[in-house]
Amino acid sequence: ERSLHAVIASERVAGVAPAEVVDILRDVAGALAELHAKNTVHGDVKPRNVLRLSGDQFALCDLDASARAGEPCGGKSSTAYAAPELARLRFGAQALGTWPQGRAGPMAARGALDVWSFGVVAFELGTGRSLFAQDLSNDELVGSAYGLCGWGGCSDALLAEVFSSPDAARVGSAGGPEAFGRLRRCVRHLVRWCLSADPVKRPTAQQLLDHPLFDEAKPEPAPLPEAFFGF
Repeated sequence: ERSLHAVIASERVAGVAPAEVVDILRDVAGALAELHAKNTVHGDVKPRNVLRLSGDQFALCDLDASARAGEPCGGKSSTAYAAPELARLRFGAQALGTWPQGRAGPMAARGALDVWSFGVVAFELGTGRSLFAQDLSNDELVGSAYGLCGWGGCSDALLAEVFSSPDAARVGSAGGPEAFGRLRRCVRHLVRWCLSADPVKRPTAQQLLDHPLFDEAKPEPAPLPEAFFGF
């Protein structure tokens, strides 16, 4: 067994091996869909909590931060993979300078929090870099949390980094340039959808699993509009 964190750090996968990345994302999406079907939110989806098992299958692990949907979130979620609405609750005025007073208590656990984290992992696998600067030893944000707390969505420039390297093009085009082009567009669509600033607009875990990225027989999804502002 090996964590996805270790795979990203030491193997040529993230940003350069499109087919392997798709397989990993399919496994994680399937694990999330299964967990959410049981009315459970993982609460800390990140590469360190994804294990490669025998047969090169990947599975979620470490449910210490999990909670039943609707119950208060666990307090263990890593800030580098936390959704903006959760980060705002945690950092509040410290990050934004001013923030309305009288906020409610702990946020209720919901699937959209896991889906955001999945999107951050997908971005990392597609580009080979973190979405936000983070301490790789503990998966916490480094520096200001303003970018996360004030997140508006993925810009086209940010998504253009997905499988943009010559190595990714060389490896990905082995099955033909048209197939590689479709794969890139599908990954970008998936990342943008998961990283929607509004949690209501994010897909469910089952919608992740049903995404055309994981089924070449399905028509390619229509592009999502660029966010009004993003990072």
